[in-house]
Amino acid sequence: MRAYLTDRVADFVAGTGFADIPDSCVEIAERQVIDCVGVAVAGSAERSSRILREVVCESGARGNCTVLGIPDKVSADAAALINGMQAHCLDYDDVNQSMYGHPTTAILPAVLAMAELHHCSGKELLEAYILGVEVAAKIGTVINPMHYERGWHATSTLGSIGAAVGVAKILNFGNDEIRKTLGVAASLAGGLSKNFGTMTKPLHAGRAAENGVRAALLVARGWTADSAILDASSGFYSAFSEGCLGSVEGIAGALGNPFDMVSPGIIVKKYPSCAFTHPAIDAMLALTDDIAIPVAEIEQIDVGINETAGKILAYHGAATDLEAKFSIEYCVASACIRRSCGLAHFRIENVLSDDVQQLIPKVRRVIIPAVPDIDNIFGPSEVLVTCRNGRQYKRRVDIAKGDPRKPLGDEEVFAKYRDCLSSCYDDKVTAESYEIMRELHSLADTGDILTLF
Repeated sequence: MRAYLTDRVADFVAGTGFADIPDSCVEIAERQVIDCVGVAVAGSAERSSRILREVVCESGARGNCTVLGIPDKVSADAAALINGMQAHCLDYDDVNQSMYGHPTTAILPAVLAMAELHHCSGKELLEAYILGVEVAAKIGTVINPMHYERGWHATSTLGSIGAAVGVAKILNFGNDEIRKTLGVAASLAGGLSKNFGTMTKPLHAGRAAENGVRAALLVARGWTADSAILDASSGFYSAFSEGCLGSVEGIAGALGNPFDMVSPGIIVKKYPSCAFTHPAIDAMLALTDDIAIPVAEIEQIDVGINETAGKILAYHGAATDLEAKFSIEYCVASACIRRSCGLAHFRIENVLSDDVQQLIPKVRRVIIPAVPDIDNIFGPSEVLVTCRNGRQYKRRVDIAKGDPRKPLGDEEVFAKYRDCLSSCYDDKVTAESYEIMRELHSLADTGDILTLF
């Protein structure tokens, strides 16, 4: 049975150390850890997070691992599940275009739990996290967009593979153990995009993190699984992408060359909504910054989005906070009225406010073609505001702010982190934790940062 790719992935993970990772990649990874911790803390206050924690704690999953934003300690697999779900429930976590999904929320919580349990250094944590993202992203370059377009949520499917890689690295697995861990994780992987806009979508991320922990812990005790799971007939590629394997030699050679975190990079979200809404939000906010458009005078707002965005943004209105994150109509109407877009704008009282709900029917989505020379699945987007007096105002955004080509500045990254922590922690904890994570590679024990939460 052919096992070329599975074997090469295992070799890459086992044979790559912190010294082999470029400094630029480490710096990006530290920033993403900050971002994920922030959104997980913010997400801890959500109803869905409270429900999940209650269910997990009722099952007796006590242990020594931290749940961000909560004083309780739970088992490693439970911490991975809860932190992954909390980090994704606001849809404020980072995005990777190769993966067609959210890498950090699926991979970091698994690695973080195991690193805390084993008193790993910051370098060991970053090494495992980076390798997990790298494998998930590079596999994504081959099976996407078909995988995503068939209805699979890549955050969960590819995230399970990435989380398994990260935990296997923490446990210092060799080639054979890594291949078995991939075999277990591949069978645990799942997640359907039909659940976007519901509590089940962020559960996908939590389950991916949990799958990675559970797969590796089973293998550590002698569990068996197919060792050619990526390549084999009826294996991961065959099942999840109709057998579209592509050039396995090309995938293997691309691992770490360059690291996907560096190119094409990681998108840091500026807004707590689906990334397909961000170009349109940018365009609407640019209009409100430049022109004082009286909302009462608006006749219609045409919003141009690409075909994939039209499928993913399934809600034309918004009856809940989660639906609002997947409604281009809500996001544009809210941005037009509020002239900003942050956590507060997706709370249910704002979603159901009369002024926004009255403007939503005036927002009309229009499918526009992608731009061939711009590699961006989330754009472009055009916003055309037509007023009752016939005047029109238009803005186009090809790439949203937060994309590596239009990155958030350090002040914007810290402002997001501070906003995310504000409901749970004071400014001292916020500033101290931020500074420590900026130099995470120098931390002797990752548990030291988690004691702050």
